[in-house]
Amino acid sequence: MDNYYDIAVIGGGPGGYEAAIRSSQLGAKTVIIEMDNYGGTCLNYGCIPSKALISAAETYSKLVESNSLFNIKSIDFEYKNIITHKNEIVKYLRENVKKHLRSNKVTLINGTAQFISRNKLSIYDNNNKSYTINSDKIIIATGSKVSIPSFIKKTRNIIDSDDFFKINDLPKEITILGAGYIGCEIACLLAAFGVKVTLLEQLSKILSHLDNDLIKVVKDYMISKLNIKIYENTTLNNVTLNRDKVKININKQKFNTEMLLVATGRIPMLELLKIDNINLKLKNKFIEIDEYNQTSEANIYAIGDITDNMQLAHSASSQGIYTAEHSCGVNNNKNETVIPAVIFTIPEIGYVGLTEKQAKNQGIEIKIYKYYFKNLSKSIITGDTLGFAKWIVEKNTNQIIGASVVGKNATDLISEATIAVREELTINEIKQTVHAHPTLSEIWYEAVKHI
Repeated sequence: MDNYYDIAVIGGGPGGYEAAIRSSQLGAKTVIIEMDNYGGTCLNYGCIPSKALISAAETYSKLVESNSLFNIKSIDFEYKNIITHKNEIVKYLRENVKKHLRSNKVTLINGTAQFISRNKLSIYDNNNKSYTINSDKIIIATGSKVSIPSFIKKTRNIIDSDDFFKINDLPKEITILGAGYIGCEIACLLAAFGVKVTLLEQLSKILSHLDNDLIKVVKDYMISKLNIKIYENTTLNNVTLNRDKVKININKQKFNTEMLLVATGRIPMLELLKIDNINLKLKNKFIEIDEYNQTSEANIYAIGDITDNMQLAHSASSQGIYTAEHSCGVNNNKNETVIPAVIFTIPEIGYVGLTEKQAKNQGIEIKIYKYYFKNLSKSIITGDTLGFAKWIVEKNTNQIIGASVVGKNATDLISEATIAVREELTINEIKQTVHAHPTLSEIWYEAVKHI
């Protein structure tokens, strides 16, 4: 094993492996160290497995809804087969990550890395070997881990979101603590499979960072179509396990549930790095970085969930590529600031730029242009008429400063809006752009064609 590298990347998630691949492509001798499975939380315990299960749930729901049209006599599923399918997808993509790293001549190490100094790492690999490596520059991309309130102790019936993707059998009922995007996505997929779901949120609204009109569409569907019970403004007082039931005390009321899933957020994974050995500054428990992802030690970069950035895989990937290019001296670009966010609830949500709430809080005068899927030809054809798309426009200049969409394929549709926001397009330029018919993407044009 060589002990000197131009660039060492700690963490093999979306940010880390993109940084490593790009660094090697630019001629840097690169090593990547990963303590678990390559692909990170996203591929192994997050984005990919959850979307595989949600896709299966939506297919099942669509078949049930199509029964009157096709006279389908029997519709059923075997959840273990769905889990097998999910695992096959994860395994294939995980191997693909390693294949791409190797094909780009990146050295792979399975193990943990700890700082000895700003240029030296102590490696403890998974074969129980320890050694040191030196690197001119180091990129930290260790990601985040599940955060659980200290008074809740995990058991077979009390699990977190990572644990959920390891279970092979569906519970008959489940209570989910936390109604952010993780809690709401899992609630939707389980309810679509027929599980009795209760969703608890401490704040006044589920998905509280979104505009109210988006929240209403999703919440109404979750309650009326998926039969999810939603409790907001809740205070969890106590959790105990009584045989095969979890006893929950909420707002001084007692509930029993078969399983409790805790989805109360994630925190940066820093404890194994021994960053006390170097002069890294922290900000609210995250590693502090500048617009180039450099830390307080100029040769050390940090990207992804360990920074106070959007906890999104594609945001980390973008940071990884920009960091590799900056560390190799090929450009001086700052981080992208226009990052779309997607939520795979039923129905889906996509948004980019400023929300209405944010624009108004910043004192920006805005105009809203909105169009509903129920009036769109393609939506009527497919029967997916729930939701809408809206442009958020600066009043005086007609510049697009934000966009949101809720409904079928919202997570794909937001890409067009992302380009519009990033390139500072005006609403007139969208109006002048011909959109193919009949398509879902027409909704962006329909929202503005009569202005």
